Amino acid sequence: MRGSKYAFVNSTYLQNKLKGLGINYLYVKDLSPTNDIRENQKSADKKLGKKKQSRIQLDEIFIRRYNTECLDKFNFENFLGKFSKDSRIVFFCVEEHPEACHRSLIAKKLELFPGIEVIHIIGK
Repeated sequence: MRGSKYAFVNSTYLQNKLKGLGINYLYVKDLSPTNDIRENQKSADKKLGKKKQSRIQLDEIFIRRYNTECLDKFNFENFLGKFSKDSRIVFFCVEEHPEACHRSLIAKKLELFPGIEVIHIIGK
């Protein structure tokens, strides 16, 4: 993230802050949308005259492509196996609406696993 409004989620800052709090940080590149998929969303936003900050949901093309090209190929069992049973996994996002972020799609996949509870923390 760029800009002073989101300085608290700058990758380096966030990693250092979490480390200081004794919280592990894990970057999983395979869960990141490709630039091409992101461009699809930008185009959809532009067609609707929306800015990213005002988006309340992802475009259907983004959802389809992200699921097919990223999530359907991702090994969730292997990913979850990296954590103890009592771990809490947090996907951090600055989007106001969970449905406007690809992390909500990850959360939907994770909910399919027994014992996984997804909680969206929405702040103002």
